[in-house]
Amino acid sequence: MNEKRIFLSPPHLSAGTAQTVCDVLASNYVAYPGQYITQFEQMMRDYTGAGHAAATACGTAALHLSLLSLGIGPGDIVLTSDFTFVGSANPIAYCGAQPVFIDSEPRTWNMDPALLREAVDKYIKLGKRPKAVLLVHIYGLPADLDPIVEICREYDIPLIEDASEALGTFYKGRHVGNDGIIGAYSFNGNKMITTGGGGMVVSADKARIDAMVHLATQARDPAPYYLHTKRGYNYRMSNILAGVGVSQMRALEERVLARRTIFSHYRERIGRLEGVSMMPDCEGFARPSYWLSCIRLDRSFGLGRPEIIRQALERENIETRRTCKPMHTQPLFKDCPVFGGSFDVELFDYGLCLPSGSAMSVEDLDRVCDALERAIEGMSSAPKLLHISAVPPAPSSASKRAHAAISVNKAEHPAERSAIREKVEQELAWALGHPRPIAILSCSAREGAPFSVTPRRKALGFDCIGFMFSDASALGEVLPLLDGKLEALLVDVEEKKPLNLLKAVTELAPHSRIVPCKPNDATVEGADQLLLRKLGRNLSGKSIAIAGTGNLGSKLALRLAERGASVSMFSRNVEKCRELASALSLILPTYCTGSLNAVGSAHELPAGQSDALISCASARGVIGSDQLAFLRDNALVIDAGIDNFRPDFFEEAARRRLECYRLDTRIGFPYLLMQLLDYFDHFFGKVCASTTWDNIHIVSGGCLGPRGSVIVDNCSAPTQIIGLANGTGGILREGEASEAELAILSYARTHVGQTS
Repeated sequence: MNEKRIFLSPPHLSAGTAQTVCDVLASNYVAYPGQYITQFEQMMRDYTGAGHAAATACGTAALHLSLLSLGIGPGDIVLTSDFTFVGSANPIAYCGAQPVFIDSEPRTWNMDPALLREAVDKYIKLGKRPKAVLLVHIYGLPADLDPIVEICREYDIPLIEDASEALGTFYKGRHVGNDGIIGAYSFNGNKMITTGGGGMVVSADKARIDAMVHLATQARDPAPYYLHTKRGYNYRMSNILAGVGVSQMRALEERVLARRTIFSHYRERIGRLEGVSMMPDCEGFARPSYWLSCIRLDRSFGLGRPEIIRQALERENIETRRTCKPMHTQPLFKDCPVFGGSFDVELFDYGLCLPSGSAMSVEDLDRVCDALERAIEGMSSAPKLLHISAVPPAPSSASKRAHAAISVNKAEHPAERSAIREKVEQELAWALGHPRPIAILSCSAREGAPFSVTPRRKALGFDCIGFMFSDASALGEVLPLLDGKLEALLVDVEEKKPLNLLKAVTELAPHSRIVPCKPNDATVEGADQLLLRKLGRNLSGKSIAIAGTGNLGSKLALRLAERGASVSMFSRNVEKCRELASALSLILPTYCTGSLNAVGSAHELPAGQSDALISCASARGVIGSDQLAFLRDNALVIDAGIDNFRPDFFEEAARRRLECYRLDTRIGFPYLLMQLLDYFDHFFGKVCASTTWDNIHIVSGGCLGPRGSVIVDNCSAPTQIIGLANGTGGILREGEASEAELAILSYARTHVGQTS
């Protein structure tokens, strides 16, 4: 790895910055107000052509103040850009308003005016006139302002321009940020110029700027004491940071020229590569600042390629970044409407931001370009194979199966790849139309199609799509499509084949929340619930036969015997069946009324005595009509395996009026969702802890403490005393505590709550 790291967009401080900061410190006017704040605001007015300006704590604060000055509040509709950083959408949520996201247009990568008009027309017809349009100028590219301004004027909707990434960008000779009622800028550490953290609002309306300054200074009213009649905020910039800004403004045009030169360099080197295009240049009607230079890959490369390139450059100590994940696909805004959205998703799926720091040397640029060319041309020459790092096989056959090297091959034929993508995109479209979309990825032990779609599921507020893999061939197509788009990916950890699905998903879906799970456990829960519903909650005295001695059959047998049932197991492997039944019997509690035994075959079971048959075999058509004599009439039959019964079985079952079910695993699906519930985050984050409260050591949630610790219900906010810890995991009994320990307990009871 090259020792020098090339960052995406690092700060580039001017030569006089240190001296300016020293001057501020020497003046002792380090906070607000100060002469450098006034000077910085004046320099921004002069550069942008704005009538009035006010410095703020950050760009997000500038947007929040802008919305507040327009009276935006709960329930109001704000139309805003979809392809952006979350800092432009969050202030809308701060106000309690409803963001409605608008897709981008290819010509500018910014808000599509046609879709904006469509959104405005729709909400006006609904009687919900939008209260504002918040337009973002992304990556230093200007939006097509003229038609957007025309729409806003036609419908009398205020326009706010978020020019946080576009300082130095001009549209038809006008600096962006001036066409709307308010413009907002950011001086974060990675922006065109930086104050370390800061922002600015500009407007032609002095009264509006004054109102925002009032809100930014805690809304303090004129009085010889602190007087406040409305809610305010601490959103002002300090004099020190403004001093940095003054120094930076003197070099602004140099910084813009440097970034434009960087874009030109990339366009000459990278833009010529087949299947690669640069971001729009907009030069026909604008002068972009190109705060970040970005590329877009052709769809023929396949999904997931920008992430592969990012990782390749990271290995060479070069920082790149995926383009913005559209707001409408963010879990935070999953319930918000969107107009369009497909182009923004494509920009995210195929886009990449390149290093663009204004201090980059020609050598730095060439190093980035060389690395990009290697990564891109390498994919072009061998686009079908993506290797996940191999793990050397261990000596034992079990370890070999568990740690076999994985290579994920793209489907060989374009038609096959297209069919897979179409299926996944169809399921994804359905999932993203719901508040909490997730997916479950599982592995099949059976031979067959390498990829299949499993039924959709709904439970506990989640909407789930599912995909089954029998080998690795489809993973390279499916996972990049899902990555980062859903709230979570539930991944089957059981290795039924030489395929480590969890490892594959971890490497191919790096932007997703990955939750390991065992669908087999949900199958056990589902079978258990189905039995209880059909046979009654009390299984004592019930006779149940289980076919199969695998994971599922063994777990069910033990559970049902513990519930009091008389369980008989049979399998084609008689010896294994008997050993397993014997071992499971040893686990049963001493006073358990249930029993567990093995028989050589179904024919050995007493005729007409069994209440249920559960088949958990891993083979098709292994149970026929000759194997149901042991069942009572109207008995329950559950196929919990995969097509275990032959057609003649069901013909005879229908004649005898047996109640037959193919186990629907959705019954046990809520069991898999437990890891996603807020309850567990709360429990392990707040309840399960050990801390000191009012000089008393307290524990809760099963956390062990030394003798004398006070056990409470919740360490973060105790409301109930459980008792005193005995130091070994239990509670001190009456008479075991010392006087000092009793005094601590008494004090805790007085100040926390009553004992349980």
